Amino acid sequence: MPEEPLHKQQSTPTSEDKTGRDRLARNVVVSWISQLVFVAFGFILPRLISDSLGQVSLGIWDFSWAFVSYLNLAMLGIGSAVNRFVAVHRAKNDNKKLNGIVSSVLIIQLGISTSIAAIVLCLYHWIPIWFADRLGADVGDAQYVTLLLGFSVAIKMALDSYRGVITGCHRWDIHNLINSSQYLVSALLMIMVLVSGYGLRALAQVYLVVLASFEVFAMFVAHKLCPELSIRVSAVNLKDMKEITVFGVQKFVIGIGETVLIQTINVLIVAKLGPGALAVFARPIALLRHIRLFGAKFSHVMTPTVSSLQAIQTESEVKKFAINVSRVGCAIGLPPTMFFMIYGPEVIRIWMGESYVVSDVILILSISATLAVVYGPALSILVGLNRHGAAAKICVPVWILSVFIGITWANLSDWSLFEAALLLAISQLVVHLLIVPLFLAKALDMTWFEYLYVSYASVVAMNIACCVVLLILRELVEGNLATRLSAGLLVQSLIIVPLYWMFVVPDNVKYRFLRKLGIGGRAGA
Repeated sequence: MPEEPLHKQQSTPTSEDKTGRDRLARNVVVSWISQLVFVAFGFILPRLISDSLGQVSLGIWDFSWAFVSYLNLAMLGIGSAVNRFVAVHRAKNDNKKLNGIVSSVLIIQLGISTSIAAIVLCLYHWIPIWFADRLGADVGDAQYVTLLLGFSVAIKMALDSYRGVITGCHRWDIHNLINSSQYLVSALLMIMVLVSGYGLRALAQVYLVVLASFEVFAMFVAHKLCPELSIRVSAVNLKDMKEITVFGVQKFVIGIGETVLIQTINVLIVAKLGPGALAVFARPIALLRHIRLFGAKFSHVMTPTVSSLQAIQTESEVKKFAINVSRVGCAIGLPPTMFFMIYGPEVIRIWMGESYVVSDVILILSISATLAVVYGPALSILVGLNRHGAAAKICVPVWILSVFIGITWANLSDWSLFEAALLLAISQLVVHLLIVPLFLAKALDMTWFEYLYVSYASVVAMNIACCVVLLILRELVEGNLATRLSAGLLVQSLIIVPLYWMFVVPDNVKYRFLRKLGIGGRAGA
């Protein structure tokens, strides 16, 4: 599909802001609040599984999720790409094109969903053949859990386009409320299952039933939010199928390579070091993923908004919006990742215990996550502009090469957790810090250095200065782990909040905030 230039088009004015700018703040805030549910239970469930069933069982749970993550490859990014097209065609009031896209995607996803179910059945029979020696008596649990989690992917794939409709209507608040509610219900039921003495199989059963229920609920919500949506077989056409598939695949291959590499590393760790080692390696990755998701929640909201702006605004306005999004996204993502880089071992020690702390692994993974904060905003904007195709062509061989190096490295060496973390970090930085920002800079008619400097330099400088203070503080403050962490969080807040208020928060936002507090006047305007 040819890449769309940045240009201005006319649209029919309506009472609704179909660019979604009037909902940005609400969408982002609800996204963050919803993410707290994932973070909270992301701490509770692994520890509870480890305490109730043992470290090996937790490793098997992570191992089954590694296989399930491979199944997500079959989604090809098509469902998540729907929101871009829904946003564009709603902004243009083109209901015929909107219904053609969604109807065509639904047919594609039903076919892929059937294929996923078949692959899951094959995995069920292959796991004993491949991993019987390492899993031993637990191989049956690994089979059953992988089977049910895999079927959950098939169900999600079949109905995923409806979530794209919800976000294409700029209702990220509702989308995230559905996601967090699903996770909340799943987590609470899983805790009840563990406390009642049941094992991994019951956990997988709970997850499958809850996910299926919420996917059906999301379908009804999508039709309510988008009354012009009409799913019809007669609206299905090859042109729309090709358009959405090409767009989705291009977006998919940029981001999914990281997932493939992580899950390949996970499988290699189980094969070489056992499921207990995977439980150790997966904990900092899980925490860093939660931290990065707070920035991603902000960035994802911007994709359909950028697409709508591209359809009805000028190139200069889109460029200004993109730079602002990049800067704010970086300001959101850097403080927690840099804090974890310094205090990560203490966090893991309090959370999971001393046996889960491998300091050099935590440091490498934290550094890569910190430097990769630029990736989320850059990719979301690039996708919103439909200028991500060229970047995808470069990212694919990088991820493939990384997977090949990982397999070769593991087979030719003793393969430690440090080596696994180093491979992941190097690969992430090439894609996150170099390739994606380079192509976004080109789309905005800027150089790579210019884009990074204008969007990120001041924010990075503030956070580096704060990190120097935190490093000194870590050495000076004595006491228990909770005291040291609390002191670090307090000092970071006292430094970052005033700096951000003075140099990052836009003047109009400051003014509105002060007005809500009953202070500020004409001078603030």
